[in-house]
Order: sequence, then structure tokens, then C-alpha cells
Amino acid sequence: MLSTLLAATESDSSRFVDLDVPLRAWLGLIVSIFTLLGIDLYRHRHALAPSTGEALRESMAWVTCGLLFSAVIAIGFGSQAFGEYISGYLIEKSLSVDNVFVWAMLFASSSIQGARPRTLTSSGSHERYRAHAAHSNARQ
Repeated sequence: MLSTLLAATESDSSRFVDLDVPLRAWLGLIVSIFTLLGIDLYRHRHALAPSTGEALRESMAWVTCGLLFSAVIAIGFGSQAFGEYISGYLIEKSLSVDNVFVWAMLFASSSIQGARPRTLTSSGSHERYRAHAAHSNARQ
């Protein structure tokens, strides 16, 4: 039975919407992502611990961005594409909330408090990017 569930057939892929996304939509998405990334990096350029209210407002702003994008998907590509996007968004959101609890438990068990967790996770991300860039350059 497990092999039946894991096996992908052509009929399975026909249940998903087939999108023809124009180049201008891809460019708009890329510009939007870099703009939002720039805003986030600018807002968090200092390692300060946010207040609960500030964290809640920022989380609501990011969720609003995701829901506004779902409206763009619904208007531009129809209800089936909207349904697929919002399903994926909700799954990813639930997984990210799960990761927040894992990080909170790791930081609590290590007695890391204040702004230090943000500094540690940011520097860890930067180190991963540097390692990836060094590995990519070495292959060329």
C-alpha cells in the first residue's frame, strides 16, 4: 500500500493546475522578494530583542504579505491555483511554527536569552552562505 501512495503517475500530475507564468510576473516576484528582504534586513540591522507587541505586529505583516500574494494568484491564475497556493502556504506556516518551538527549546535549554538568539541564528545563516559560496567557487 505504501508503494501505491508513493508512486507518481501521469494522472496524479493532471490534477494540479498547469500555469503559464509570463516573464513580467517572474520579474515582479523577484523585485518583491528582494524589496521585502531589504526591508527585513534594514529593520533588523541591530541585534536588539523585539518586544512581544513588535514581534506580533511584524508576524502579522508577513502573514498579510502572504495573503495578499494569494489574492494575486487568485486574480491572475484562478481558484484552483489559489487553492493550491493557500494549501502550500498553510502547510509551510505550520512547519515554520513548529521550528520556532524547537529553536525556543534549544535556546532555553542552553540558557541563551535576550538578543543573543537572533545574533546566533543570523551568523549561522551567514556562515552557511559563505560555505556554499566557497564550495561553488571551488567547483568552477
